[in-house]
Amino acid sequence: MINLETKKEFKIALASTILFILLFFILGLFIWNGVEPAIEKDGFCEAKRTGLLKEPMNSLSSLSFVLVGLYILYIMDDFPIKGKNPMRSRNIAPILYATGSIYIGLGSFAMHGSNTALGGILDWSGMLFFISFPVFYNLSRSYSWSENKLLGLFSIVFIFTVLIDAVGSLTNLVLIKDYSGIDALIATDSDSKNLKLKHITRDYFWALYIGTWIILESKNITKNNLIIMISLPLIALFSLTVEPPQMLLLILTLLFLIIAFTLYYYPGQKIVRRASPFLIGGIITYIIGNIVWRIDKSVEHCVPESLFQYHSLWHMSTAFSVLFFYYYFSTEEDNLEISDSSE
Repeated sequence: MINLETKKEFKIALASTILFILLFFILGLFIWNGVEPAIEKDGFCEAKRTGLLKEPMNSLSSLSFVLVGLYILYIMDDFPIKGKNPMRSRNIAPILYATGSIYIGLGSFAMHGSNTALGGILDWSGMLFFISFPVFYNLSRSYSWSENKLLGLFSIVFIFTVLIDAVGSLTNLVLIKDYSGIDALIATDSDSKNLKLKHITRDYFWALYIGTWIILESKNITKNNLIIMISLPLIALFSLTVEPPQMLLLILTLLFLIIAFTLYYYPGQKIVRRASPFLIGGIITYIIGNIVWRIDKSVEHCVPESLFQYHSLWHMSTAFSVLFFYYYFSTEEDNLEISDSSE
């Protein structure tokens, strides 16, 4: 008889993944199989097919995130029930982190596979789920949140975010017309100078979560060095974003300054983690992924019918980033000390 209590989280996630993929293909048979892509072109190189998988290589490579999430849940069964490092115990933290990785993979699979509006919502909600978690997790470690508080605050903000994104995507609601300087980072439509509701989540929230995560990690690593806490997210903002609008840069710069100063004066507990090799590995693989993402967008390197797609390489590279960042969080030492702004 199968012991359902052994590796329970892993088995639930694996079964859910299989059911999701089965449902995807069942829906595909009735909705998008044999039909031209239902939404605007996503700008990725791979040619769109009319079958069940509109972008086969981009779809299948998305499952690399799923493998990472399943792996984390698989090894979690060997962790102690309680521990000072949540990522190395049977805590809600590794479950949420692994769920985020699986969510990214299945959402990306749905988007590239179906090229439908619903697939796009699943893709973006998965990315927002994952990228927001490190922010809440770091805050929970700095300010001694309970598991329930972490889960509650994270869930409330995520549900609010995904509702905004879904409404914005399905309605294409315009908040401000001809808003000077506003161009969505991923928009390809002719009225991209309009500020749309979906831009709030897909441009602003996305970049805000990344920048805040950078501020939190730099606070921990540098022992609350304000100059680095300010400079690192701005360097990432101005170097990694693709053709960012001026208004986006201005608003995010102001927000990063406010967040950095707030965390500097109210740092909470000092978190001790080892940056080498896992944080460095995560950053390197993410930068590599960012480079190949840009290559995929370039006409001279695009071979639409090829089995090799740069965007697929982006999926696999950033999946390694997810794994590296998990191991980085796992290096947290037991002794958390109260820090102050004078350090």
